[in-house]
Amino acid sequence: MSLVFPELSFYAVSHQDERHEAARPKGIWAICMDKDDKPTGQEDADEVRPVRDGDMSSKHVDPVEPDAEDELSVDRAGESVTDGGASNDRETDESDQDDAPENAPPAQDELAAPDETEADSAALVATARFPRRRKAKGLEKHEVPPELRARRRKRLKWHFGIWSFVMIALAALFLALLSMSVTGHVFVLPKWATERIEQKINSQTNRVKLSLSQVELGVTRLGLPRLRLVDLGVRDETGLEIGRLNAVEGSLLLRPVLSGRVEPASLSLRGAQITIRRSRDGSFDLSLGQGIGASGDLASVLDRIDTVFTTGILAKSERITASNLTITLEDARTGRLWQVTDGALTISQTAQEVDMTLSFDVFNQTEELAETVLGFRSVKGSSAARLTATFKNARARDIAAQTPLLTFLGLVDAPISGALRTVIDETGQVSGLAGTLEFGAGSLSPDPAAKPVEFTGGKVYLDYDPERERMNFAQASLQSDWGEIQADGHSYLRGWSGGWPTELLGQLNVTHARISPPDVFESPLTLGQGSADFRLSLNPFRVDVGQFAITHDGALATGTARIGIGSEGWSVAIDAAADQISPEQVTAFWPLTNGQRTRIWARDNVTKGRFTDVSVAWRKEQGIPAHTALSAAFDGVTVRAVKEMVPIENASGQFTIDGRRLVVTADHGVLRPLDRSGKVVGVLDAAGTSFVIPQMARRPEDPSAPRPPVPAWVDLSVTGPLKAALHLLDDKPFRIFRQNPEGAIGPDMASGRVALGGRIDIAMQPKVPRSAIDYRLAGTLSTVKSDTIVSGRLLELPHADLAVSTEGVSISGKGRLSGVPVTGTWAQTFEAGASSGRSTVTGEMTLDQASLDAFSIGLPKGSVTGSTTGNYEIALARGEAPRISLEASLGGVGLSISALGWSKSQGSKGSLSLSGKLGSAPLIEELKLRAPGLDANGSVIMAEGGGLVAAQFDRVTLGGWLDAPVTLTGRGAGQPVSVTVKGGTVDMRKATLGSGKGGGAGGPPVPISLLLDRLIISKGITITGFDGDFTQTGGGLNGTFRGQIGGGPTISGTAAPQPKGTAFRLTSKDAGGVLRAAGVLKSARNGDMELILAPGGSKGVYDGNLKIKNIDVHDAPAMAELLSAISVVGLLQQLGGQGIPFTDVDARFRLDPDKVTVYEGSATGHSMGISMDGYYFLGSGQMDMQGVISPFYLVNSAGRIFARKGEGLVGFNYTLKGTASDPKVGVNPLSLFTPGFFRDIFRRNPPPRPQAE
Repeated sequence: MSLVFPELSFYAVSHQDERHEAARPKGIWAICMDKDDKPTGQEDADEVRPVRDGDMSSKHVDPVEPDAEDELSVDRAGESVTDGGASNDRETDESDQDDAPENAPPAQDELAAPDETEADSAALVATARFPRRRKAKGLEKHEVPPELRARRRKRLKWHFGIWSFVMIALAALFLALLSMSVTGHVFVLPKWATERIEQKINSQTNRVKLSLSQVELGVTRLGLPRLRLVDLGVRDETGLEIGRLNAVEGSLLLRPVLSGRVEPASLSLRGAQITIRRSRDGSFDLSLGQGIGASGDLASVLDRIDTVFTTGILAKSERITASNLTITLEDARTGRLWQVTDGALTISQTAQEVDMTLSFDVFNQTEELAETVLGFRSVKGSSAARLTATFKNARARDIAAQTPLLTFLGLVDAPISGALRTVIDETGQVSGLAGTLEFGAGSLSPDPAAKPVEFTGGKVYLDYDPERERMNFAQASLQSDWGEIQADGHSYLRGWSGGWPTELLGQLNVTHARISPPDVFESPLTLGQGSADFRLSLNPFRVDVGQFAITHDGALATGTARIGIGSEGWSVAIDAAADQISPEQVTAFWPLTNGQRTRIWARDNVTKGRFTDVSVAWRKEQGIPAHTALSAAFDGVTVRAVKEMVPIENASGQFTIDGRRLVVTADHGVLRPLDRSGKVVGVLDAAGTSFVIPQMARRPEDPSAPRPPVPAWVDLSVTGPLKAALHLLDDKPFRIFRQNPEGAIGPDMASGRVALGGRIDIAMQPKVPRSAIDYRLAGTLSTVKSDTIVSGRLLELPHADLAVSTEGVSISGKGRLSGVPVTGTWAQTFEAGASSGRSTVTGEMTLDQASLDAFSIGLPKGSVTGSTTGNYEIALARGEAPRISLEASLGGVGLSISALGWSKSQGSKGSLSLSGKLGSAPLIEELKLRAPGLDANGSVIMAEGGGLVAAQFDRVTLGGWLDAPVTLTGRGAGQPVSVTVKGGTVDMRKATLGSGKGGGAGGPPVPISLLLDRLIISKGITITGFDGDFTQTGGGLNGTFRGQIGGGPTISGTAAPQPKGTAFRLTSKDAGGVLRAAGVLKSARNGDMELILAPGGSKGVYDGNLKIKNIDVHDAPAMAELLSAISVVGLLQQLGGQGIPFTDVDARFRLDPDKVTVYEGSATGHSMGISMDGYYFLGSGQMDMQGVISPFYLVNSAGRIFARKGEGLVGFNYTLKGTASDPKVGVNPLSLFTPGFFRDIFRRNPPPRPQAE
């Protein structure tokens, strides 16, 4: 025997199970009789006649009392017993009074009823079961015909004869039944009876076959018959067993039993094992026997259920129970198998309704079983019904497999609990479905290729409208580690195929959402109201969101989405747009896994303002990194590259993300750099500045592994005040001036305008060190002014270039420095990206008198003429005075040192190099001057506020006549420098000192101090230890001096200016020593000398006048030769002894660099007089002299009136050649006899004197 509830799905959800039939037995007597055992009499036939189906169609059936027609059947079988007890008594009396003969033939009625005893017994039993019988409607009393009365009396007598036997049998039967009711003993039918029952049942079924092991009969405690079928098997038409029941037990209604029918009052099944097969179209293959199968549409199934419980064998059953059920469902549609264990079934009915309850446990692939309770309530006489299902811990996919209305649950892998109610209308159609579903922890897993999306729980209220095929969702909620959502909405079931929908079209309204996936967002996101129109395709899985809208903190985002599954897993595409959001919302929705450091940068460095026209596209394919594209305009935003950098305020521009590339471009915005005290120093326009991260980093697979820095750069573009730009560079992260000392060059170094641009490379990391920043910036400056770059000097640059990098900063341009045209570059180097405190100014500058005046180098006017350019470098070091170096070619510039009588023409070449310090008192530590005739190495000390303190030259070579240290000392504004020469040599043969060429007439005198090692007068005549103090005037030198001739006797002298130069007067108290030192007379002694040298008009040429008093000559070789030649023995002896004294020596001569020309010379004494003229060649020491020697000059001088000075009346003409050490003397003896002036005929003319100019 099999049990099935037509059109009731496995969980009371679906109504598409095919109905099955099972044959209904027609009473216990019919089961036990063969075809040939039919009664022959009409009464017996009526007695065993079953109740017709139509006889119990009334909705109000008394399950205990039989209806009127049953009573009529009993009456006919029991000889008009319907008249009650009174009729029986009357008939009994009549039989006593009118007995028929014993051997009378039987009446015709008796022949028709051969088994009256059985009929009577049945009538008696029925009478005992129902003592109060109602009179059948429409039954009328009638008189018995007279011809029958005699015969009837005989029958009554016969009945009375067996009455005692019947009463005894009934009493025995009653006692037996009572014993069975009390003790519970049963009567087991013999095997042949069991087999005949099995055959009888199977002959009345056409789709299922039964097998019985044992049939037991008994009596309940209420006195009702009880039937128990043991080990009942049910097989389908193929012979496959589809069910097995351990035992089927029930109590039977007595009256139907007495009528030969089996109508259980209650039914109990235990240990049933049933297999149900569902085909691909969703129909079930089961039946309950012929005439009560369940198949067809829902209306016919419900009608069949009504038929079973209204006119079938279960019409009078009050309660049907089944326990310990095991039901296996083989589902060909899903390819799955379910097994129900510990099932329990309860069926009860009233006159109006049939109520069924089925509870069971289902294996749900976990350690816990799914508890399920199915309910069915059907209205009799109508197709209207109500199905309910409650379940706990069931699998969502098991629920989805039972009804097409919940097929979307097949996407979920989670335990589910809930309650569902399905209403069937009178036409047999589903008119509504409502219920509650509550999910446990599980996942959304539509396809094995996609990674499941886990959740922790959820709940939803369902309401289905079959007319519109619309499923309403109310108070839907879902919780997971990713957050929670609350929503309501609806969906339409579309694309029906095989009775199942293939897609859902719907709308979802979000009332609350909190998104907090682990390690995805920095903090949970709370969303406001939202909605989405979607289409869910079930196979293959795909969700198309045609439009969605969601709010967050007052911002509305709309867009579309697509979610599908590819061969590698999830495939997601989201496109969204928003009119306006805040920067905080951008970073709030930025996943931590998508460039976390970039997100941190955006969070910390993009603030305030708003984002507008936001467009986002997000793509994700399984196994491939997600691709994000974002484009937005921003306005009023504050943005900066790194935390320490001056931000761009009130910025507007574009913010874009394309995959792993981020670009922020400011079309407008300003920078407000602060000075070191925190005050705004200016405003820079930052239009065009952009920040780029070319490749945002991904999270490393190993969380403990250090993350490499993320490369990024800033394309900087600013315009505005130069001072503001320099303060920007002085701030973090550049700090190009922070290492400079107080008062050194800093961001306030210059004023002007700047347009600055370039690239700043940054290695992005949580704390960006200075070493992680590299930059290359270049700018154009205009109207630059600075009195700081060169301290105390105003630098003006109409146009200049600014360059800034990690190696240094520089400003270069062409302008004027203190009015001097310059082309220069200021540069400051960095060490390890930080200012070294050192900078330089290099370039070219004009060298002329104006530049000297500009730098307060107080050279006499006329010292510099013309101009030239020089290359300079000024070094600026922390805590030190600026240092300058200069290299210049002197071509084009004329120079003059009047004090030294030197000058350079503009056309001649030369070079100048210097190095030194600048400041309030500049110092030229090294100066090298190379020019024609001049080579000077020295230093220059300047006075504070300008002016020369001293120019000290360690060595000056000038014109071949000066080789000595020279110091030029400043004497104040407007005064010429003084000249000091200490040491060295001056060669008067070439000297221009005191020539007057260097100064202008009427100019202030120039002090000159000479402390010479040597003063060369001529070849062989040198003054050593020369010490003189002079004043240079327009006419020459004026002063005094002293020294030693040849390191010997001391001389002193004076210098005086003359029209042709400086004239010198030398005096000495040791004339002999002077002559000896000069190499003129090696053996001269004593004497006073006066020598006057007047400038001869040419360099190194002097006209001299020598006067000596009282000098003695000893051992003079030339004199000895001369005296020996004239045989003056006494004088010769005197020369070799005490010497020849001369009282007066007088000579006029010309001294030039090569020779001494003696125009007229004489030496006179008491013993001798000598005259001399001729030449003395300084270079070779050769002499070419002539003259007259007059012995006994004291007597001989009487004729001097007829002769020259130094000659007497009598004398000898002589010539003197050779050198002083090897003289060649020639004497003309005849001249002795030629008096006076007649001796000139024996000698040449004296050297000619130069023409007076």
